[in-house]
Amino acid sequence: PTLASFSSSAAKLKVNEKRFPRAELVQASATHLPFKDGVFDQTLCAGLLLHMPNEQVRLDILKEMGRAGARPGRLVVATHSWSVAVRRQFEQDREEHDLFWHRTKPRELESLMRRSLAPCNFKTWGICHLPRWKVGNRLGRPGVLLDTLLSKGPALKHFTGSIVVAKVDLEPASQ
Repeated sequence: PTLASFSSSAAKLKVNEKRFPRAELVQASATHLPFKDGVFDQTLCAGLLLHMPNEQVRLDILKEMGRAGARPGRLVVATHSWSVAVRRQFEQDREEHDLFWHRTKPRELESLMRRSLAPCNFKTWGICHLPRWKVGNRLGRPGVLLDTLLSKGPALKHFTGSIVVAKVDLEPASQ
């Protein structure tokens, strides 16, 4: 497929049908994707890992995305961060609104990448350094530019940033 959207929830797929009218909609588990090996050149995993209740499930999801991803190919993962600034506001693991929430440290995401997607090269960084509801929306375009500049600082992902992003280049498996 050129573009596929999957969810275990039929209701979520209905939402995605409106957002992505040309996508193939598939109801499936993220740990058992119904796609052949290496079918996707690019894969995005956003807003999923944070709701998985344990590390093994997060590893299984990343392994499955790596399996369905072409080599060479690219995988981008975005999840809520547990940076120093966020730790002051939220626990790392909690349940809220009948959902489990796990906030990931940048090093934890890097470890998941190494263990589930090898061989690969990856880069992680933090984004959304300015709290949008307090500062970012009030500053408008200059706020967006400032947040973009803050995202360029590699060490800042450990201190600020409410979202950690990993860009993974999947390498061909060794023979």
